[in-house]
Amino acid sequence: MPGRKPVLNRHNGPQAPKTEPQCPKHLDKVAKAKWLEAAGILREMELLSTADATLLQLFAETWSRYQAALDFLQKNGNTFTAVRSGYEVQRPEVAILNKSGDMILKLTGELGLSPVARARMGISKKKNEAVSKFAEFGIAV
Repeated sequence: MPGRKPVLNRHNGPQAPKTEPQCPKHLDKVAKAKWLEAAGILREMELLSTADATLLQLFAETWSRYQAALDFLQKNGNTFTAVRSGYEVQRPEVAILNKSGDMILKLTGELGLSPVARARMGISKKKNEAVSKFAEFGIAV
């Protein structure tokens, strides 16, 4: 049974400007590579817009922060021995990794880069083919 909330897809929702954002110059190497990768995917899905420039920048910066924390933890481990107490303590990078991971999940959803977000917007696996109205009920046509 469908809910009362209308299904929002990219054809019946508000339209974003068609102009494409430029990659920010201040991004580090990892963030720039992720920005270009995500922008290419969004361009292919015809979703890339200057309206999403800030989200795309945050996504790339967060990805870079996630990768830096992951690299550090892989080299140094998740814990260290505190000098004063002698107890094993979690490294701050673990929290950075976890928060960055959560943020990445949220941003992929906002940008339409996750399978669930694409399904909600009516984008199928085939390039830019609208999903059947029956698909939301799990009925293959």
